[in-house]
Amino acid sequence: MSWSWSWPCKVSSHPSALFFLARKLSEWAPDVVFSFFCTPKTNGSLTSWPALPNLRIYDVADGLPVGHVSKGRVDDEIDFFLGVTPGNYREAVKRVDEMEKVSCVVSDAFLWFAREMAEEMSVAWVAFWIAGACALSDKARQQGDFESIHRNIMVGFSTWDFDPMDLSNPFPHKGFVHIWQGYKDKLVPFLLLHYVSKMLPWIQYHELADCGHLLIKSDGLNPNSISFLPPALHTIPTAPSPKAHVAVLTFPFGSHPSVPFFLTRKLAEWAADVAFSFFCIAKTNSYLSSWPTIPNLRIYDLADGVAEGHMLEVSLEDQIELFLWATPGNYREAIKRVNEIDKVGYVLSDALLWFAGHMAEEMGRGRSLGGVLERQCL
Repeated sequence: MSWSWSWPCKVSSHPSALFFLARKLSEWAPDVVFSFFCTPKTNGSLTSWPALPNLRIYDVADGLPVGHVSKGRVDDEIDFFLGVTPGNYREAVKRVDEMEKVSCVVSDAFLWFAREMAEEMSVAWVAFWIAGACALSDKARQQGDFESIHRNIMVGFSTWDFDPMDLSNPFPHKGFVHIWQGYKDKLVPFLLLHYVSKMLPWIQYHELADCGHLLIKSDGLNPNSISFLPPALHTIPTAPSPKAHVAVLTFPFGSHPSVPFFLTRKLAEWAADVAFSFFCIAKTNSYLSSWPTIPNLRIYDLADGVAEGHMLEVSLEDQIELFLWATPGNYREAIKRVNEIDKVGYVLSDALLWFAGHMAEEMGRGRSLGGVLERQCL
């Protein structure tokens, strides 16, 4: 038997999101019983959905005084609810558990006591994070921008008094922490989470090929229904270990980028167990990345040499000159970051990149394979 509970606050999508998850799981596993716990008011709005034989709904006390008349203030209802929590959940779950033993707990991540209850019952626990990037944003600024937002930024980018890589698995029942991230995330580098998932095997990393930082805003994703989650969430392995890693370096102007890019795509399709990293400037990568994603082909941006914030139109000749001023330092810096995460074994380069051979020798791995990539006119 499995059961779940949710944060009942009606200003958020917490109850409905977890309820739809419970419904989907009930449909997929008809031989498993699911018990959903929430306040009577919230349950009343959810029970309008068609009943499922293995999904049962139970009320937990909301803490409201007898005869309470709502003044339309959600904050008051939350205060009353928190005043009886977690006792209300413990009491409701105890009654159900006496009739039919609970074997797994799926809880809203907001409910801080769920893990402790699962441990007391000696069952598995799964925390489900529901809030989107802007959830409860009106509450996040109650202390003012500096205390709320700026301090969060300070914590995120400051020096911590511990190394996250030294953390041990917090789950006594051999559980995992699951992290989902978009491959096109420009705020949090996916390479960082690749490294984290390799160093901490209890973290299961899932990557969405066509999503950015705000997964909740991505096409095809509905935060209130798990049925809309793309298959990539469940199929991308954690911390992949390909047999080889090939770095592909190209000159970003003329027909140079497209030829090695299509060559790299073909190689990636033929050798699915080999990782390919393609390096070019952001402007070129933006239209190359519109092609369907291949799991073992990754695209990385190089510095193009154009000053940050530059707004004037730059001629092609000037673009090439600025790029050459930044070369080969831009390639060295980009490859160094990738190489620290996943060692490069081979370098495949455009023959115009005179420094590629030296870079391969310095890395002590593989060799530089050059080729004339411009098409010849017959």
